[in-house]
Amino acid sequence: METAQTTTKKWKMPWNDDPRLGRYIDDNALFMLDAVSRGHLSGKHASYHFFLASAQPLEWDHKTQIKFLLRIADEYGFELKNFATMTYAFAEEYEKDLFDPKTNQPLPEYEAAFKKYAEELDEFEKYKKKHGLKDLFEDIGAPIKGRPAIKEKTIFSPPKQPVDYEGAYKWALDEVKKKSSEGKLFTKIFADKFDLADIEEIVKISDRILAVNEPKDSERFYAKKIANDIVNWTSFEFAPDEKAAEKLKDDLNKYLDKFINNELTMPSREKRIGEIFILQNQNIYTYTKHKALMLERLQEMHENFGNTFVFENPFEQIVPHDRDDKENLKKRYAARQFLFKHAIFVFEKLGYIRILSLGNNWHYSEEVEDFRDTAKIQLLPPFFKELGVEPKQTNLYFDDERSRLFVRGIEVKIQKNSDQYHALRVIFADPKELGQEWFFDDIAERIDRSRPQERIKRYYNAIYQIGVKLATKGFPDFFITTKYSAKIDPKYLS
Repeated sequence: METAQTTTKKWKMPWNDDPRLGRYIDDNALFMLDAVSRGHLSGKHASYHFFLASAQPLEWDHKTQIKFLLRIADEYGFELKNFATMTYAFAEEYEKDLFDPKTNQPLPEYEAAFKKYAEELDEFEKYKKKHGLKDLFEDIGAPIKGRPAIKEKTIFSPPKQPVDYEGAYKWALDEVKKKSSEGKLFTKIFADKFDLADIEEIVKISDRILAVNEPKDSERFYAKKIANDIVNWTSFEFAPDEKAAEKLKDDLNKYLDKFINNELTMPSREKRIGEIFILQNQNIYTYTKHKALMLERLQEMHENFGNTFVFENPFEQIVPHDRDDKENLKKRYAARQFLFKHAIFVFEKLGYIRILSLGNNWHYSEEVEDFRDTAKIQLLPPFFKELGVEPKQTNLYFDDERSRLFVRGIEVKIQKNSDQYHALRVIFADPKELGQEWFFDDIAERIDRSRPQERIKRYYNAIYQIGVKLATKGFPDFFITTKYSAKIDPKYLS
């Protein structure tokens, strides 16, 4: 993949979420600015689409996030690199049905292609059987649960079934063949050999305004459609830049100071999020009001769960952007007076809390109806000083930031990122699950879904070693263990 190149200076659209202007910025914009300043979007993992999507606010679509990150990079001089687009993810949308729905046989124009495919597949199977080989996809390092790992050598994947495309993607492929100006651009995009200038051009095409009656099969319509597909599946990473990061951190620090001192002015009422124009509430709570609401809520959480807990935004439910609920989005911005992420970052700045993680309660494994922004935090001494109370000594908790296990006030050091650390991180992730019986294969799967079976023994050993450490601290019976599972003795949960 190519490194981004510096572009010539040009006129730029006003940046409504510029933290340097002394105006309130979007809560989600502050979150993304902070993520960049902390280096969360640096490193090769950041160039994976699903990683970038995991850092995307629920209220934003991917295109809004991409455009905002491009603007941050431009304003602060960050280099962007490792551009990538998951072309196959949107190409599937344009696949033609090559079979007759009545006969379930290939359409006449594809009969020759399927005949050739059948011959190649037959030869493939014969060769595989003769040499005792397995298909490539059968040996991916992740055996099916309950079955042994495949040890045999593999060969290349089987011949691919014929496929043909239609619509915008078909048009783009034709432009590639023609070697037109747009075709040359698509060639680089589809090969993941594009840079900053290329993605900026794609964004321009995606933002073109079309006539209401624009034909759905026109070149302009196809160009805009495929450009939006590309942007929605594009990712990149921020190259580490200490100087640019420090400048951004300084600007964010000054912004939060103005928030605390009630010196921020109201932004323009109209705001665009993706393709939606919304009207923002012109009355934002003062910092004093934010502080009072936060202190009240955090004190309640402290009384219930101790010093470390997951804290959900209690004031606002979120409907994810991809639900395309425009009216709900408009209503939330029109009513929004409490800025959850602003309050979290200010409390961190004042030393009241340590932010362990910040995001939302969406999870791939379960259906969530009540979407909310969340923060996992640890209360610090200045918080209790502010309230004039003594910190509640939690009977049992795991501080994954410091990698410390606390049992009845006794601290046990755990090596960070070790198997012991990850096992405890999973067990203590949800207070509601803390007392359950933990099967080692379940722990392994939650840590690494691609290779759970080979890790079962590792986490059995990890739990055993934790038990040894606890025994030296006077807790020899902390875990009730079997060959396949472990459970915290209920007496330690009281």
